[in-house]
Amino acid sequence: MMNFMASDMYGDMSSATSSQLSPTITDPATDTAPSPGDYPMGSASATPSGSTPSIFLPRSRQRRSWIWLHGVSVFVHGKRYWQCSLCIRGTPKRYADGSTKHPIEHLAATHCMTEAGPIPTPNATNSIIRQAFGNSAPRIQFNADIFRDLLIRLLISCNLPFQQVEQPPFRILLAYLTSVSASYTAISRTLPRSGATVRSWIIQAYDKYKVDLIELLDSVSIVHISFDLWTSPNKLALMGVVAHWIDLDTGDVRHALLGIRRLHGSHTGENQCAVLFKLLEEYGILHKLGYFTLDNASNNDVTLRHLAERLKEQGVTFDLVGQRVRCMGHIINLVVKEFLYGQDFQKYLEIEDDEEETMGFWRKRGAYGRLRNVIRYICWTPQRRDAFIRLCQHTQPDEPTFLPIAANLTRWNSDFLAIRRALQLRNPMELFISRHQREGLSKDQLNPEDWKELQDILAILQPFHKATLDLEGHRGNGVLYEIFPVMDTLLEHLENAKQLYTASESTPYLLQSIDLSWKKLNKYYALTEFNPVLYAAVALHPSMKYEYFEIAWEANPDWIVQACTITTQLWRTFASSQASGTSSSTSMQNTSRSSSATTVMVDQPIPDSALTSWKNKRRPRQSQNRDELDEFTTTDTIDSLVNPRIWWIQHKNDYPKLAPLALGILAIPAMSAEVERVFSSTGLLITDRRNRLKEDIIEAVECLKSWQKEGAGIVMFKELDQLQDMLTQLEQKANLDGVSEST
Repeated sequence: MMNFMASDMYGDMSSATSSQLSPTITDPATDTAPSPGDYPMGSASATPSGSTPSIFLPRSRQRRSWIWLHGVSVFVHGKRYWQCSLCIRGTPKRYADGSTKHPIEHLAATHCMTEAGPIPTPNATNSIIRQAFGNSAPRIQFNADIFRDLLIRLLISCNLPFQQVEQPPFRILLAYLTSVSASYTAISRTLPRSGATVRSWIIQAYDKYKVDLIELLDSVSIVHISFDLWTSPNKLALMGVVAHWIDLDTGDVRHALLGIRRLHGSHTGENQCAVLFKLLEEYGILHKLGYFTLDNASNNDVTLRHLAERLKEQGVTFDLVGQRVRCMGHIINLVVKEFLYGQDFQKYLEIEDDEEETMGFWRKRGAYGRLRNVIRYICWTPQRRDAFIRLCQHTQPDEPTFLPIAANLTRWNSDFLAIRRALQLRNPMELFISRHQREGLSKDQLNPEDWKELQDILAILQPFHKATLDLEGHRGNGVLYEIFPVMDTLLEHLENAKQLYTASESTPYLLQSIDLSWKKLNKYYALTEFNPVLYAAVALHPSMKYEYFEIAWEANPDWIVQACTITTQLWRTFASSQASGTSSSTSMQNTSRSSSATTVMVDQPIPDSALTSWKNKRRPRQSQNRDELDEFTTTDTIDSLVNPRIWWIQHKNDYPKLAPLALGILAIPAMSAEVERVFSSTGLLITDRRNRLKEDIIEAVECLKSWQKEGAGIVMFKELDQLQDMLTQLEQKANLDGVSEST
C-alpha cells in the first residue's frame, strides 16, 4: 500500500513538520538514516499491503538490544512500536516499544531466532513442520506420530477432556480439513487469532439463525411454552424460555430455546413477565401461543396473570387456568419429597448447614435418615472414600467398585438412586460402619430390619422413578396423554402400599410417609379438573379415546361423563373459533373429585408403561355417524400405535377440523424438562475459567446449541447434517481401508 519512492522515504528531516509528512526510516541502533539499498522494496521495512500506513521515526538515543537487528521502530496512531523485519508474509508483528520480552518471544517462536542466531534444527520432524507451515500450501505427508503429539499437546495445554476426541463435531472438523483442497494460507487467514473473533462469530451466527427460526415459527400454527428460573455458577439470575411445536412432515415434537435472559431485580411475576413478553414478541408468536408447561411455583401463576394483561392489550385472549399445565415431573418430585421428608422438610432446609443438627434430624427419620448420615460420613473426606473403596475391593472383588451416591435435594430421583446404590454396597457399608463406630457412626448403625425397610422404600419409589423417566420426553413420549395413566398408576400403587403396611407395627414411620405422599398426589390429581386439555389429550389418542376413562374410572361413572363433557366443550369452542377466524380458550366447570384405587401388591412387577396397563380389558365399539369428534371417538381404538401424531397427519383429510386440534394438543410437553436440560448445559458452559461470560454470549451459545441439537428445521443445520453424513461415510471408508491394509 505504501510503495514509497526513495526520495519520499528519505526526504528532508530538518523540521518536525516535514518529518511527519514524509515518513522516514532510521536505523534504531545508530540513529542514522540508512541508504535506500539497506531496505529494498517489498521487505519488512515497507508497509505491507492492506496495513495502516506507518511513519518510521528516528530515536533520540541508541538502541542496544539485539532485537533491533531484526526489527524497525515505527510510529502508528501516536505510539511507537517495534516491528518485525522477518515477517515477510501478511502483516508484520508489532509490539509496544519499551519492552523486549514480547519481541524476543516472537522471534524465537515464529522465526526460530535468538540473540545467538538461528535455533538449530533439532530433528527432521521440526524441519518438516517448519517447511510445511512456511509455505502457502502444506507439502508434507501425514505422520501419525506428529499428529498424536499435536493432539496430546492440544488436550493437555487447553485442559480439554480426553473424550473430546469422541465428539462428532471435533471429528467432523478434522475430516473437513483433510477433505478440502484449500491451502494452509487460506485456512490460516480464516482461523481466528483471538477469542474476541470467536465471540463475534458466535453472535453473528446467532443473529443469522435467529431470523431463520423466526421465519420457521411464522409458519407454525400453535407454539407451546415452558420456562423456569435458574442461578448460574457466576451468580446470574437467568430465565430460560423454550418453544415446543409439531413438525407436520415427521410428526415429531420440536423444541427450540428462544432465549436465556438475565432477570434483574427480585423474582417477581412482573419481572418474569417483562422478560417473557419481550422474547415472545421478538419471535412474533404472541398471537399463536398455546399452553404453558410450568412447575408449581406460585410466582409462575403471577407471571401468567401479568402476561394475560399484556396479551389483552394486543387483542389476544389468554386463559390463566386452562392454558397452564403443571409439570408432572415437578409433581412427582414433590410427592417423593413428602414421602421421604414429611412435613419437617422446611425445618431441614433451615439447619442443613449445621452438621450436628442435620445428622440428628435424619436419625429421627428412620432407616433412610441414618443411611444419609452414613453416606455423608463416608464421602466427607478423601481418606474415608479411599478406605471405603478398599473395603469394596476386599468384600466384592468380582463387582465393579463404586462410592455411595449422596442424595441432592434439587435433583429428581437422587434419593431413589442413593438407596439403590446403598443396597448394592451393603456388605462393604456394614463393615465400614463397624470399623468407624467410635468416630461418630455408633448412632447410625444399620441393622437387618433397617436394610429391609430400605428395600421397602426402594420398592415404593420405583414407580415414581420410572414415571419420571417416561415423562422426560427422550423416548418419543412425555406428552399430555400419559399424565392420567401415570397418576392413576401411582395412586393405586400408594393405596396398595398403605393397605400392605397398615397391618405392620414395625414401620409406623413408613405408613405415615405413604399417607402423606398419597395426599400430596391426590391434591394435584384434583387440580387436573381445571385443565380440559388433559382430558382431550387422552380422548384424541387413537389408541385410548374415551375407552381409557371407561376402564380406568369404571368405579366412578360421574368422572367418565365429566371427561366426555369437558372434551366436547373444548372441541366445540375450538371449532367455533376456527369458523369465525378467532382464537379463544375454554374453561370448565369446577367439579370436585377424589381418587379411588384398586389393590396392586407393592412388590408386584411394574408394568412396562402406565399407558398400556389397562389395554387387556378393552371392549370393541360400534361406529356411529356424528360430528368429527363423535365419529372419531366411537370408532375402534388402534392397537400398537407408536406415534399418534403420525396417525393424525395421515388422517388429517378425514378429520379436517379435528386434526389441527389433536396435533396441537399432542405436542404439549408433560414436563418442563427441556428447560432443565438447558440449565444443565449452561452449567457446563460457565466454568471457573469462564465465569466472566456475559449474558449475551451465554444466550447465543445456548441457543445455537439447542437449535443445532434439535435441528429446529433451520436450513443451514440441515446442510451441516448432510455434510456430517458425507464426512462420516468418508471416515468409515478410511477405517475399512485401514483394516484391509493391516490384513
